[in-house]
Amino acid sequence: MIRAPGSQKPIGSGPSKAPGARTPKPRITKGDELYINQTLNNRFKVESKIGEGGFGAVFRGVQLATGRKVALKLLHPEMTKDENLVARFRREGMVLCNLRDAHTITTYDFDQTPDGTLYIAMELLEGKSLHQVFHDEAPLEWKRVFKILTEMCSSLAEAHAQGIVHRDLKPENIYLETRPGNPEFVKILDFGIAKVMRGDGIDPQSPQLTATGQTLGTLEYMSPEQLMGKPLDGRSDVYALGVVAYEMSTGRLPFPDAKGPAGLITAQLKQTPQPPSVANPKQNIPASADRVILKCLEKDKNNRFPDVSALAIALQDLIAHAHEAPQETCRTSRHRRCRR
Repeated sequence: MIRAPGSQKPIGSGPSKAPGARTPKPRITKGDELYINQTLNNRFKVESKIGEGGFGAVFRGVQLATGRKVALKLLHPEMTKDENLVARFRREGMVLCNLRDAHTITTYDFDQTPDGTLYIAMELLEGKSLHQVFHDEAPLEWKRVFKILTEMCSSLAEAHAQGIVHRDLKPENIYLETRPGNPEFVKILDFGIAKVMRGDGIDPQSPQLTATGQTLGTLEYMSPEQLMGKPLDGRSDVYALGVVAYEMSTGRLPFPDAKGPAGLITAQLKQTPQPPSVANPKQNIPASADRVILKCLEKDKNNRFPDVSALAIALQDLIAHAHEAPQETCRTSRHRRCRR
């Protein structure tokens, strides 16, 4: 399931608003009223609604035993009749419960109430989504973007080691919190359409949750192999990281002239984007940063970074040596002149 350009929300995804996001008060539906002030399995009290998506809603709540504020993601009651959605929600819960990296949203509990309500209890975040930061400040300085990507790589390295591909990395699913010594501490959210490449300790009997010929994700950030329905590995997420880096540092997506979903798919499959330094010369993006971003965006996954750990090393090296880089111009056989 894919979305048209500009909607920033894939069909079939979970809530797009990050837990704890400061957004306009969401509309309370008749089904939501059933949950307000209710207690889930004598462990979590539901307080107020803070977000909604295609098949779930997120509520602010409290863990009764500790008094800790939490975000509670609930599957809409009417959606429990759809075995595919139930299986996807369950898988998200199991995936999150097996991820412990500091840059992945922390999950406290995943369970089902006696009346059949499925829920995931997660940490309540208090910062901003990268989407909101981009909306307020775009474009972002390239070193700032690379620092954010480095922390994302930490989260994804653990997920990929467990055979999990996120498949929907985009600014809305990246959250920035203020922590001591780190004003933009990254948290990755929404593993609702994550692809489990193998079932090691997660769900060995996991059903195939994507129907034949169906694609899940957000079109602008999808790798060519994801668009074509081919087997995925961590390099598909590397491509999405490249799109995020390109967009954040230039203020636009790699293929801004693509018309409609069909045009964007064609561009993703066949066109080579301009180097970021050419797309936005005012940002003073060095040629070395161009090369890293464009390597992430290679059409053939074999030409990308082999994994997010290798990408993180490249990002950290550029950040560390940025002050030493001389100004120069460079030419490649594939791209026009790029400035460093």
